[in-house]
Amino acid sequence: MDDNISFAMFIACSVALALYMQIQRLTKNIDANEANEKPSNTRYKISQQENKSAKYIAFCDIIDEKIRELRAMADDMAIDGKKDEFLENLSQISKKLTFVQTMNTNSDTTKWEAELFEILERIENLVSLNLKDGESINSKLRDSLRDEFKNL
Repeated sequence: MDDNISFAMFIACSVALALYMQIQRLTKNIDANEANEKPSNTRYKISQQENKSAKYIAFCDIIDEKIRELRAMADDMAIDGKKDEFLENLSQISKKLTFVQTMNTNSDTTKWEAELFEILERIENLVSLNLKDGESINSKLRDSLRDEFKNL
């Protein structure tokens, strides 16, 4: 009976060793395949993402420049009594733009576009409500930003 237990233990250990070696070999093959495939794809995706992020970051800088131009217009073009509110809202939009620019550096284009669309929509509404001849200013701003974005 002692021999049967010893023989069963030997068989169990042999099977465990064979199973362990098969798992190690399989894991090594999977790791080797991933190592061969991923770096080129990952580098390409990272490179594309960095290029797109750089484009959107540059566009954020252009939008911030336009916000500064709108601040300068506030003295002459603001509707009576709305100048302070207009400047405060522009300041908040500028802070939001900086936040978006910082937090989205590794985000995909849909996230960038959604955030920038929201900011541009807020600027457009703000100009319409607080500046004299707001529609004309918005039209010029839209055209200018569209041209700037195409040039990036």
